[in-house]
Amino acid sequence: MLINPPRFNGVPVVREIRCAGTSPVSVYPPIDLAYIASYLRNEVEIKLLDANGLNLGWSDVEKEVRSFQPDIVLYKTSPTTIAYDAKTADIAKSVDKNILTILDDAHIVPYLPEKTLEKFKNTDILVRGESEKTVKMLISAIKGKKSLKNVTGISFRENDKVVNTLPTPPFENLDELPFPAYDLLPIKQYNSITFARKSPFMILVSSRGCPFSCDFCIVGGSTIWRGSGKGWYSRSAKNILDEMELLVNKYGIKEIYIFDETFTVDKKRVLDVCNGINDRKIKVSWSCNSRVNTLDDEMLKCMKSSGCWNILFGVESGSQELLDNIHKGIKIDEIKNAFKLTKVNGISASASFMIGLPGETWETVEKTLQLALEIEPDFCQFVITTPYPGTRLYDYVKEKKYLIKDYDFRGYDAYGIAEDAVLRTDKMTSEDLMKAHGYVHKKFYLRPHYILKRLFTIRSWMQVKMMLRGFFYITLNK
Repeated sequence: MLINPPRFNGVPVVREIRCAGTSPVSVYPPIDLAYIASYLRNEVEIKLLDANGLNLGWSDVEKEVRSFQPDIVLYKTSPTTIAYDAKTADIAKSVDKNILTILDDAHIVPYLPEKTLEKFKNTDILVRGESEKTVKMLISAIKGKKSLKNVTGISFRENDKVVNTLPTPPFENLDELPFPAYDLLPIKQYNSITFARKSPFMILVSSRGCPFSCDFCIVGGSTIWRGSGKGWYSRSAKNILDEMELLVNKYGIKEIYIFDETFTVDKKRVLDVCNGINDRKIKVSWSCNSRVNTLDDEMLKCMKSSGCWNILFGVESGSQELLDNIHKGIKIDEIKNAFKLTKVNGISASASFMIGLPGETWETVEKTLQLALEIEPDFCQFVITTPYPGTRLYDYVKEKKYLIKDYDFRGYDAYGIAEDAVLRTDKMTSEDLMKAHGYVHKKFYLRPHYILKRLFTIRSWMQVKMMLRGFFYITLNK
C-alpha cells in the first residue's frame, strides 16, 4: 500500500509547504508514488491512497489500511511534514504490528538515517534517493527471504544498530520507466494556484536532478545527489510527447505543469517537445520552471506556440552580491532580460525570491523588492531562506552560528508562517527576517495596479477561487 499522507483534512493542519510551490491552496498529485506503482504493479498487488488529494483524515487512512490488509506500507514525506507524515507508520502498526513500514524520501532522510530511525520507531526501513529500483529490489529480497544488506539505497535497524547500504545508481535511461500509474490517482482533485488555469490538472516530470549547484538547493546543491554521478538527466522528447498524449486523450487533462527543476536546460529537447506538441496537435495548456540564463527568443516563441502560458524563474535576490554568495550563477541583467523576453512573447512570467540569504540586510531586502517591482512578475513568491541538512547553505549557517533552530523533523516553515525564521544573518535577526518577509509580500501584492492586472487575467472560475484563497492566505498570515 502506497500512501500519500493527509496534509490538510479540511483545514491546514500542517501549514508548512510540501515541495516547491505547494501550499494549502494547491493540491499536487504524488507523482513519485505513481511512478513506484507503475514500476511494481506486475510484481505485487498495489493500492495507492492519495489521502491528501482526497482530503482524507487519519481515521480514513486507518480504515483503508484495515480494508486492504497490506503486507507492506510505504509512505512519502517532505522535509517540512515528516514528523506529521510519520503517523502513517504508527497507524499501520496499530492495525497489524507485522506490517512492514517504509519511509521513502530523497531530501532529508539520506543525510539523517540514524536520527530518522531513532525518532520514528514504527518506521522499519528508509528508502534513500531514487526509489523505483530500490523498492523493487527490497520487495524481491523480502519475497525471497534474503538479507536486506544486499539491497542498495536503504537504511534499517539490525541488532540495535542502523545499517546503511550503498546508494542505488540512478537510471541510465529514464525512458525505461513506465509512465506513472495515473489510473490509481484521483485525477480531478488536483489544482495549483500558480500553474493551473484549467481543470483537470496534472504534473509531468521530464527530467531528474539539476545541472546547477545553488548552495541552498536540496537537489542541485546536495552532496548526495551530485555524488551520484548524475547532476541532471532527462527523458527523450518522444517519450515526453507520448505521455502528454496519454494524459490528454485518455484522462482528459487540460493543464500540465512540467515539474522539472529546470525544464529549459537542453534547448534542442525543448524545441523538439514544443514542435512535437504542434505536430501531434496535442491540445493542452502547460507551464514549467526555468532559469533566466537558459532560454532565448527562439525558444520562447516555440514554447508559446505550443501552449506554454507561464514560466516560474528562481530569481532569489535583487542583490548581485547575495546571488554570488549562494553560487546562483546568474546576473541581475540576465534576470531583467529573461522577464522582458518572456513577456514580449506573450508568456506569463513568475518569480521566486528568498529572504535571509547569507549577507542579507535591510538594504538588500529593499533591492529585492525593487527588482520584483521592476520585472513585474505575474505571480511572485517571497520565501524565508531554509537551510536543509545536506546543502552547503546548511553547513555555512551552522559553522557561522547563524542557525537559530536546527532541523528536528518538525519541519522548517519555508514560507515564513512560523513565529520566527530559523536562521539569522550577520546584520538581521530572525525577527527582522520575518518582518521583511511580511513587508515585501504586502508591498508587492497589495498594489491596486497589480490587483487590477490580475483580475484581467482571469480565464476560469477556478482561477477566481484560487486567487481569492491566495489573497486571504497572504493577508491573514502576518
